[in-house]
Amino acid sequence: MLRMSQGSLVEEATLLLRKWLIATFKPGATIPVERVLARELQLKPYATNRAIGCLIAEGMVRRDGYKLSLAAPDSQQQMPFCCDLVLAQRSVFLKTYRKIAKELGITLKIHFWTCLEEAIEFLRQLDAPTTQGVLFDPPFASPPYLWEPAATKLMEHGIPVISIEQYTRKIPCILPDYTRALELGFSHMLSLGHKQLALAMPSPSVPSSVEILTTWKSLNQLTNLPASGARIFFQNNPQVLPEDAQALAKKLTSDWSDVTAVIVYGIFESAVQHLMDELERRNKSVPGDVSLLFLADLTQRHVFTPPVTCVAADPHLMRETAFLIVQRMAQKKHNAKAQPSPWRIRVEPSLSLKSSTAPTSSYIPPAKVADSAADMLFPGPGLETRRGKLKEELERVLRQAYERTAKVAASRFRSIDLKPYVNRPLNYRRGWLGDLPLKHFSPGAHVIHGVNFEVLGGAQRTDCGAVVFRSALNARGNKRELPTRLTIPINSRATAVYFLHGCGYSLVLHPFASYSFYSGTRKLGTVPLVALGQPPPDCDPRIFSRQSPQANIQDWWADFPHLDFDHARRVPIIEQEGDEPLHRHVYLYTLEWINPHPNVEISHLEVEVDFEQSTTLGLLAVSLLL
Repeated sequence: MLRMSQGSLVEEATLLLRKWLIATFKPGATIPVERVLARELQLKPYATNRAIGCLIAEGMVRRDGYKLSLAAPDSQQQMPFCCDLVLAQRSVFLKTYRKIAKELGITLKIHFWTCLEEAIEFLRQLDAPTTQGVLFDPPFASPPYLWEPAATKLMEHGIPVISIEQYTRKIPCILPDYTRALELGFSHMLSLGHKQLALAMPSPSVPSSVEILTTWKSLNQLTNLPASGARIFFQNNPQVLPEDAQALAKKLTSDWSDVTAVIVYGIFESAVQHLMDELERRNKSVPGDVSLLFLADLTQRHVFTPPVTCVAADPHLMRETAFLIVQRMAQKKHNAKAQPSPWRIRVEPSLSLKSSTAPTSSYIPPAKVADSAADMLFPGPGLETRRGKLKEELERVLRQAYERTAKVAASRFRSIDLKPYVNRPLNYRRGWLGDLPLKHFSPGAHVIHGVNFEVLGGAQRTDCGAVVFRSALNARGNKRELPTRLTIPINSRATAVYFLHGCGYSLVLHPFASYSFYSGTRKLGTVPLVALGQPPPDCDPRIFSRQSPQANIQDWWADFPHLDFDHARRVPIIEQEGDEPLHRHVYLYTLEWINPHPNVEISHLEVEVDFEQSTTLGLLAVSLLL
């Protein structure tokens, strides 16, 4: 049995292991793990671990997860990693790539493209055994589906590929956090007192533009700035020609003359100064009349007149991370189990303040600036003021009546008794739609959107207040199976029927339930319930906006985009304790069905759900307008 002599434990363990491995195993053979080696050679466990680390660094031992193997002699002299970079001919990041590769000791082969077809051809040519790893800087305005097949084929053949700043579902990518960038820029403009804003961006043909556009609409909706939400300037050319800057400047001095702040995404540096000069020529000074903020890393921002405020992720950090990861992926590519599915890393942006943004003339500096969602939505001098403004906005939404309910006496409404059907409590754990309760929504009479509703429930856990229907994620309630279909008696004439309900686990624009109205066997009408859902990141918002009118309800969780529809409206419910900043809330919805046969008695209502779907329906109240 081999034993260690006195002296440095790690040094002697390394020497002993080296001799024993060479004498015992052939190159490429699997060797025991550290625990077994320590026992066999009577070494200290920590010394064995450190010694294996030294041998791995020498290249004598290779580690794949928990597996150790003796490297072949010709592989023990590690060759420098060679990375292929597919990059635009005029990329401003060329120096960055070269500098990082030199710092990391990586050999860099650059393939310059001048058009998309050339970039794709380079990817195809790199599908060879000699290619170790590829960094791809895709064309800014080219949809991923055009180049994804060529990049995906490299991954399928064991060649790691990383996309830089362009989202794709099929290969790993490193991206700026576009949503957070716009939130930071938007919040900054609001904090300076700007209420009339506009967005300039490329046509939403790629996921990053789609994400920016969706976030813009959501932020303006949350802050009740509908005019700003509609001011979107789509440039004609991805390269941002001078004509685009001229057209934007013209817009800001005519139709949008009241705009005091513009957030620009995707503009090239060559057009930045041109835009500011064009505004100056039209008697709009920056930042005196118009504040400009760019969602991009402008390397020359200091030399512009005035210097430009930017929100951007660190481009050097993104590219250094890409080099490190593609090198690691190349080292592990021989191990199929070590290859991860396509991942996405989002790099947090930061705000770089320069003199292109300034407060409005009516701006009053706040006494305190707090980092909270309430500050972003409602900048103000104190918590109570912000809380009051948000509460006022939520109450305004609840008071916004339907056309038929705006001036109707309470006596015109009749509540349908749901007591025989309610099966889950509202305010208790394992109530409402799942593990989370619908906190702070009290049973009793409510006037919402001009409609009188009567909500059941009570102080006890057994006092149910909602009819929750079965779905793929919800099967039981109040110790019994949840229903998939209910027939609820009406036996009354009505000009309209109103529902107070909510849903959870919603899919995108997917019908999941229906309300059908009958007079005996005669069907008077049916309303399918279609949840808006969460738009996927690669969704074209122009298509989504055309489809969204099909929806009439949305997931109750506030993370989803919430809208008012033609015959359905959101019902914000405050979801927190009284001493907390008032910005957390969830949503129910009301639904209006206008009876096409008001003189015909409605005998009953049938509610039916597709229980094989995950989307879950919760019904709280039904009210008739007589």
